[in-house]
Amino acid sequence: MVNLFILRYLLVCLLLLFSVLPSCSKFGFLSARGNFRIWFCLLSSFLISSLLVLYFPAGVTYLTIYSCSWSSSYTLLFCVSKFGLLMSWLLDILVCLCYFYGCFTRYGTSTIQYEISLAVLYWCCVSFFLVDDIVLLSILYECQMVPLLWMLFSRYSIGSTIVNSGITIPLSSSKGLGQAMYLLVWYGLVSGVLLYVGFYNLYLSFGTTSLVEICSLLSLLSSFDLSGSLGCLFVFLSGAAKLSLCPFHVWLGKVHVEASTVGSVLLAGISLKTGFYLHVIIWHSLYSVLYSNYLLDIFCLFFLLGGLVSSFSLFYQVDIKRWVALYSVSHMNLFYLLLFGCIRSGVNSGSVLDLVMQYGMLGHSLVSGGLFFIVGGICDRAGTRMLIELSGLVSSWESVYLLTFLCANSGYPMLVLFIYEVLGYLCLADWDILLALLCGGLSSFCMLSSLLVYSRLCMVSCNVYSGILAGNNSLLLLISFPLSFISFLLGIQCLYPISFLS
Repeated sequence: MVNLFILRYLLVCLLLLFSVLPSCSKFGFLSARGNFRIWFCLLSSFLISSLLVLYFPAGVTYLTIYSCSWSSSYTLLFCVSKFGLLMSWLLDILVCLCYFYGCFTRYGTSTIQYEISLAVLYWCCVSFFLVDDIVLLSILYECQMVPLLWMLFSRYSIGSTIVNSGITIPLSSSKGLGQAMYLLVWYGLVSGVLLYVGFYNLYLSFGTTSLVEICSLLSLLSSFDLSGSLGCLFVFLSGAAKLSLCPFHVWLGKVHVEASTVGSVLLAGISLKTGFYLHVIIWHSLYSVLYSNYLLDIFCLFFLLGGLVSSFSLFYQVDIKRWVALYSVSHMNLFYLLLFGCIRSGVNSGSVLDLVMQYGMLGHSLVSGGLFFIVGGICDRAGTRMLIELSGLVSSWESVYLLTFLCANSGYPMLVLFIYEVLGYLCLADWDILLALLCGGLSSFCMLSSLLVYSRLCMVSCNVYSGILAGNNSLLLLISFPLSFISFLLGIQCLYPISFLS
């Protein structure tokens, strides 16, 4: 199994090499041989990660892959957890679909920048889920923003100016791309600085840079000194900034609006979830640090406020990509309101709630990726993001998959997030029935807004593409099918039961 991990990582490195050598036609992506090599690396990596998910040893928290002793006092480890392996498997699926989408659609995108940025983001995320050293982990966590910025730039082929319809606009004066770029940079820096400070405090408390050792020591301690408490708190805040939890949610809507379809898919499906991965690391210590503390009430208030504002703002959005972004933000805040509400009610660590949160985040990555594929593909084809202009421009098959993903995100039975909705709210109702009803009400508002958007897009008197697979409709159909099918299999506990996470 260790050899399979090493082989998969070598394939990812080869894919990066094939993507950054586009000037030579022998290796270039646009050539037949380069195209074949990249697809061979992608599909082989996906096959290996699928086998690793199926045969990961039961009862093992971390599996060491490789160790390198640079000196007698410093050892660099590469290891993977079960949740990290699942996120890597999901990353393989989304990247394969992103390459597939990019092969057939080039809506104003620079091919070379697009391919390199996608390959670099893929390598950074795969390495992030394998690294044990907290310094290297922090660097990879921060470097994910670089290819995302490059994806923003690749839409316009710009340096310091935007050329649109023959008009040159300074980047600093652009209300669209300029704001998105600055928000992404600043929130990325805030998240990175918080993580560096948090890991430094944990290093002062435990005297090691190994993530595995820090996790083991955190799980054994029942009380923490000031450095340990601050370290856990700052690591949580860093993940909250990356996840765009309230009050760090301002940047996400603007970036999603300006990003390409592939950029939005990878940002929502993987990059944001690296913040949640940090939270999984400190789950047990988070209970001890926040329990019987005023910080817990403050966090619950923020998540409640974020859920209320984002849920109600869904009803007056005119930009469909911004609506999907806020739809995702609403569910993120509901996830954490549920979690912290249960902690506040006295739930001990290691309960079923931990598994429900991890399973819910995996499902949310699938569903949000599918929503951005559908919505982004429609916007690319129509050349607009305005909801009123897209009415009637959705094919019958696209409307079916759009409704499937909207129902999955709303916790419809037999779909993946139904487990989170039912088990999570039942856990909370045992200790705080009022908060459980409030969470259910906010979730219902999200569902109503999704039905409203669906009716405006698809339930109109004249459907231009009804019954026709034209343009990139068939492409969206091929991309949406595996995501919706996996969501269904996870929902009925067939593909990967939730008990496998324990």
